[in-house]
Amino acid sequence: MMMETESDLSRESWRLFRILSEFVDGFETLSDINSAVTVFGSARTKTDDPYYNLAVDCGRKLVLKDYAVITGGGPGIMEAANKGAFEAGGISVGLNISLPTEQAPNPYQTRELTFRYFFARKVMFVKYASGFICFPGGFGTMDEFFESMTLIQTLKTAPFPVILIGKDFWGGLLSWIKQTMLEKYHYVSPEDMDLFRLTDSVDEAIQIIHECTINQTPLGPQPPADMPAHAIKPTAEGTRYGIDPRFTGQRLPQPPREKKYPPPGTPEPRPPEVFAGDAKVCSLLFMYLELRLVFQDISYSLFGFYFCKKAYHRRLQSSGKKYRHAPASSIILYL
Repeated sequence: MMMETESDLSRESWRLFRILSEFVDGFETLSDINSAVTVFGSARTKTDDPYYNLAVDCGRKLVLKDYAVITGGGPGIMEAANKGAFEAGGISVGLNISLPTEQAPNPYQTRELTFRYFFARKVMFVKYASGFICFPGGFGTMDEFFESMTLIQTLKTAPFPVILIGKDFWGGLLSWIKQTMLEKYHYVSPEDMDLFRLTDSVDEAIQIIHECTINQTPLGPQPPADMPAHAIKPTAEGTRYGIDPRFTGQRLPQPPREKKYPPPGTPEPRPPEVFAGDAKVCSLLFMYLELRLVFQDISYSLFGFYFCKKAYHRRLQSSGKKYRHAPASSIILYL
């Protein structure tokens, strides 16, 4: 295993700014959207495909119901849904992703964002959506569908309607889930088959989402009555806090650790806070936070420092060390 050099650690520190900027840009661009529906589907769907026309109709009808439309911003089904919303005069959001191949932004976006990290993009898909509509697609569509099922099944997020369009396309997968995962191996529960809906009708899909939104009647499970209130408290990214696994369950007793002393004359290792380039990273961090404080909203400045400080404290707690005051540069390196 290669040892991390000072330059490697410096690059990792800089990466924090890039990740943070993607979240900040997403929150700023989408924060005024009250209700939206995220539409997924294949980027390879041709314009003469029946599902393309169905997705255009879906985007248009969602706007008529006062929903913004969010897609991955690419061609195929994503372009079709954006096109329907754009032509209807609604908010048409494209959350693009930098990829080596295939992804090209479609021209029907009224708000456009480009992400380098899938995980930041996924947060935006979930946070601002009142529901998901999944058209036929490939691995990316499957990824978004199963991730939504995981979030809802584990109560990590408040349940929201997930609608699958195309019985012919989705039927085989759902049969395998039922016959193999449920009936043969019992890896899912019978009620998990009710976390989504399958239909061929765009009107039915939109109606299900609209009724769930208006009547506050989610399709998924509700948290038990005895669950602590803090566990289901919503987070800023659209999920729930949950319960820290370190404070639940039983742990096996750990054998005493044998203390190993270095040979005489061994130099002491340098602490993280003295790596080269830390002073520059530290000053730029606070410059960034100060600019946010002056020119925009204080909440973003506090978020940046709180994020770094919290990660540093958790790292110390997990390693069993006592809290000590440290410069912001070492806080970054502990992430």
